[in-house]
Amino acid sequence: MTTTNRPIRRALVSVFHKEGIEVLANAFIEAGTEVVSTGSTAHRLAELGVPVTEVSEVTGFPESLDGRVKTLDPHIHAGILADMTNPDHAAQLEQLGIKPFDLVVVNLYPFADTVRSGADEAATIEKIDIGGPSMVRGAAKNSATVAIVTDPADYALVAARVADGTGFSLEERRWLAAKAFAHTAAYDATINEWTAKHWPKPASVDTAQAYDVTPVDEAKFPATFTRTWDRAHVLRYGENPHQQAALYLDPLNQHGFAHAEQLGGKPMSYNNYVDADAAWRAVWDFAPQIAVAVVKHNNPCGLAVGGTVAEAHRKAHACDPMSAYGGVIAANSTVTLEMAEGVRPIFTEVIVAPRLRAGGAGAAADQEEEPAHPQGHRTAEGQDPVPCHRRRAARAVHRSDRRHRRRPERMEAGFRRTRGRRDAEGSGVRLARRALREVQRHPAGARQRHRGHRHGPGQPRRLLQPGRGTRQHAG
Repeated sequence: MTTTNRPIRRALVSVFHKEGIEVLANAFIEAGTEVVSTGSTAHRLAELGVPVTEVSEVTGFPESLDGRVKTLDPHIHAGILADMTNPDHAAQLEQLGIKPFDLVVVNLYPFADTVRSGADEAATIEKIDIGGPSMVRGAAKNSATVAIVTDPADYALVAARVADGTGFSLEERRWLAAKAFAHTAAYDATINEWTAKHWPKPASVDTAQAYDVTPVDEAKFPATFTRTWDRAHVLRYGENPHQQAALYLDPLNQHGFAHAEQLGGKPMSYNNYVDADAAWRAVWDFAPQIAVAVVKHNNPCGLAVGGTVAEAHRKAHACDPMSAYGGVIAANSTVTLEMAEGVRPIFTEVIVAPRLRAGGAGAAADQEEEPAHPQGHRTAEGQDPVPCHRRRAARAVHRSDRRHRRRPERMEAGFRRTRGRRDAEGSGVRLARRALREVQRHPAGARQRHRGHRHGPGQPRRLLQPGRGTRQHAG
């Protein structure tokens, strides 16, 4: 029977993160694998007892330019890219005196970590890896004969295949190659996201526009929108119990309640995250006013401001007490024991807040099923959350609705003014507009003093919306 397995006799190892490399080292020693390595990786492997050949010994050229040039050499890349099932490739390597690699293990400079740390531009640029992605892509392209490993979670599998001499099958090498291409694609997308933000098109570049092309602000709407998300959690189920779901996070953005600490309750579901996001978006920018929102099925059924967070919650709950059952609550202020006592008799899925005062979580948790309590969420000033709704092979993306924050006076546009209207009346209009901002599709509503009283979402015919909003509680 023909096998596609290729034993691992020679390996190239160059990793920034050294965690878990001991597993590989033990396997290399046991199997007598020839190991070629770079800089600090070679030093670490030597400490672990692995006989190591430095890359500079293979290339005949020293590492240079502060480490910018190490592996960018034909003696390395020919050994990676040679398809040893091709007799011509094998013959050329022999003529050139170059030995092929069976395994390449690489992980890249931590660009996203550097950006998150707040490093300056020069330090950030130095963490843009060049040689690493080149080796990864070369080995992934040549999966016919080379195994590429970029994920430390695969080290144990690699060690087992090295130690028993079987190597990887073609199907396994292709699987590893697919993971590697995903790794470099995400890495490049992260770099693109940073450069698009920090290196926009200068005003000195005057690009001629065709007569039928609408001018566009490329800083907000680039020609190619690239973004990457890392899977953080596999969720219990999707929008419905028969659907699977997962939560993905933006590696460059540490803001958002998805990064918050969960203080109690069962793991959050897809619907919990969607509703909690809607609730938080409804209240986060009310500061310095204290605001509370109650959301059900991704629409606010209550939104109010108050002198205390407990008062704001009572008003928000009173907007629609029936719909509040099984809903999600978000507060833009610390949840106090008084508010928690008010939540206690109301079945609530999730409570989102910047923090919970001691005793607050325990009081709110005294229900048949304890709600989840994510806390510590913050949204950076000047940073727009970008809503993305998955629709088969596309993502619908638009800028967040923050007009009321930049130009508050515009919030009253379209409303009939009355002579001598009090300031409280104007603030009530703004509250109503903010509430409707979070209602999905053709919203209409009514407000009463400092709370959104009735909201009518989702009506396909706009003309029916005002009636729906005002008749919501008519019986």
